[in-house]
Amino acid sequence: MATLAEQIKTFEEAGFSNQEIETWKKDKVKTLSEAGFSTQEIAKDLGYKEVDLTPIRSAWQSIINLTKDENEEIYSEIKQLESQNDDTPFLEKRKQELVGKVFEPGKYWERGWGS
Repeated sequence: MATLAEQIKTFEEAGFSNQEIETWKKDKVKTLSEAGFSTQEIAKDLGYKEVDLTPIRSAWQSIINLTKDENEEIYSEIKQLESQNDDTPFLEKRKQELVGKVFEPGKYWERGWGS
């Protein structure tokens, strides 16, 4: 049986319009999805390659580790506060302050972008 990608190519070669092919493809994807096929299986049949996210995840993990090293005292205090299982407003506010000191998206975005 031909893959969806092969069928689409056959339709293109037969002169079907892009609109007709897109309509057929959407209907076919919907049918396959309703039949229980996963998004990954359908995408593979359409000819899409799976993206290897390992390098991206590794880069961000190194940034997270670096951040933990830089802010070890803050993380230690957050862990200590969480271990108390106390959700009084004072302690919740203190945890939010500590997280705010660590969480600086712009700085981490620059680091990640440069990696």
